[in-house]
Amino acid sequence: MHSQKRTPAAFVPFRDRKVLARVRAIKREVPGLLVMTDVCNCEYTSHGHCGYIKDGDVDNDTTLQWLAKSALSHARAGADVVAPSDMMDGRVWAIRQALDRSRRALERDAHMRALHESYSSLTPREREVMECVVKGQTSKEVGRTLDVSPRTVEIHRTRIMDKMQAGSLAELVRMVAVLEIPLTRTRHAQK
Repeated sequence: MHSQKRTPAAFVPFRDRKVLARVRAIKREVPGLLVMTDVCNCEYTSHGHCGYIKDGDVDNDTTLQWLAKSALSHARAGADVVAPSDMMDGRVWAIRQALDRSRRALERDAHMRALHESYSSLTPREREVMECVVKGQTSKEVGRTLDVSPRTVEIHRTRIMDKMQAGSLAELVRMVAVLEIPLTRTRHAQK
């Protein structure tokens, strides 16, 4: 329990540095310990109610946002379980939605990092070949464009598919689109 309760205007339980610091410290000192946090707002309000009071009534929507932010901050700090003990309608759904959105964002970020790392592993020649291939050029056309043999193009193409972990040409095209790689840099062979 906090020694000074806050007024609703200063109500930011999801920024409670003491709780977050304690969760991080516990996880750092005893990584295998299951950490469960209480997600409730009553200890942060001057009136002792779980919800934000607006014009004399509980503002359920605002309170759900705060509960979701609190749960998310606890999870990001390392809590394994976030347990809402408040009495607000829709709290579990709001928290679940916030946690799911955060998980999807983390997965997207990890996927983008992996794509960038894969793309960075390509040699300059492999990048040239990839750009021609995703434009729809055949191995013979790529060979003429880059002044190499079609067999060399096939070798580069195999390496590209392996390094990018692409299962198909369509998947490689999607990766290039996601990475927003400009497809106009490929030089053309001199005639």
